Amino acid sequence: MDGTIPASPGVTNGQVIVPTRGTVYGLGNGNEPPSADFNYAPSPAEANATLTFNGEPSTDGDGEIAEYRWRFGPDGTTATGSTVEYAFEEPGEYPVTLEVIDDEGATDTRTERVEITEATTQTNATETTNTTEGSGSEGPGPEQSVGDGSSSSDQFSALPFAGILAVVSGFGYAAYRRSRDDEE
Repeated sequence: MDGTIPASPGVTNGQVIVPTRGTVYGLGNGNEPPSADFNYAPSPAEANATLTFNGEPSTDGDGEIAEYRWRFGPDGTTATGSTVEYAFEEPGEYPVTLEVIDDEGATDTRTERVEITEATTQTNATETTNTTEGSGSEGPGPEQSVGDGSSSSDQFSALPFAGILAVVSGFGYAAYRRSRDDEE
């Protein structure tokens, strides 16, 4: 440059910045800072489930990322590495922060709020329904037996099984029909 620049220089990300009458000059190594980014799975996330956090979507346009630093939740639990695992114990919304540091020492940070839902439990329910039609006043009405073997009527306790059996699980059901004629 020709002459003297009457200004107060500053330093940003290892680069000396010199402002002058409408122009800003940058002196130094010209390192471009990285950009922090991450994702996690599974989503949606449940309490006590192990989540995998992946910082590999982070980039550095003029070099490479040298370090990944993670901070989880309000208690500030930390971890390092491009991919880490963590489980939140309670439902709620928690901050997760990733700080990336490039090979020249520049940094970037990204914080996302992760919503943790109540853990679901799979229950298996079994329902059995026995139905026998009486003919007018000659026979009794239907009997129902639910799960634990108790029944709404024990009028048919001595009769062989006739009717519909339905087995219900967390993902579907199967129904079987057997009439009195199928007995032997």
